[in-house]
Amino acid sequence: VIPFESPLMIRALGGLLKYLDRRRVGVELEESSIAVPVLAFRKFVLSETVNIDQDTYCVLQIFKSDIHPSVYKLSSGLKEGFSLYGILNRCRCKWGEKLLRLWLTRPTRNLTELNKRLDVIHFFLLAQNHETVLTLQDCLRNIKNVPLILKRMTLSHTKVSDWQALYKTVCSALCLRDTCRSLPHSIELFQIISRVFTDDLQY
Repeated sequence: VIPFESPLMIRALGGLLKYLDRRRVGVELEESSIAVPVLAFRKFVLSETVNIDQDTYCVLQIFKSDIHPSVYKLSSGLKEGFSLYGILNRCRCKWGEKLLRLWLTRPTRNLTELNKRLDVIHFFLLAQNHETVLTLQDCLRNIKNVPLILKRMTLSHTKVSDWQALYKTVCSALCLRDTCRSLPHSIELFQIISRVFTDDLQY
């Protein structure tokens, strides 16, 4: 089951199992005598991910942290400096920024995935789609951190602002869906958004 010719993988697996056992993932409410059930090991091949070392990131200035110029934010520290991430980041919500950072930290060599992304970029760069871009950006601005809001609700720490944020998020998600339904379905992203944001969300 386990490839013993890969010692680094075995060490990482040991660390993961120890972590799962300490955090008691899945059996938090059970007695301490009950172990964390591990049902299977599944192997993921990272052949489609480009491996970039830290020196390359520094030389190419993919990310660059500068000290924040504001006196009030000196304690929180850093802001993104002149970098590739800073140039590419035109995101209107935190989730977009996280996804862009993920794409740059784990670049793919999967041509199908890259072509899907290029199709979307090409569509949004066309001058006749400028109004659509502005509409989608307005919708994305109101997308909030739903898992955090739901966690507060389960802990009964909900404020009025949380309900407002949840309401705005749902309305914006429906706006996104309706806009994407009017866009060409040859682009897979628009298909996915139209399909995933169902009428149940409106309900």
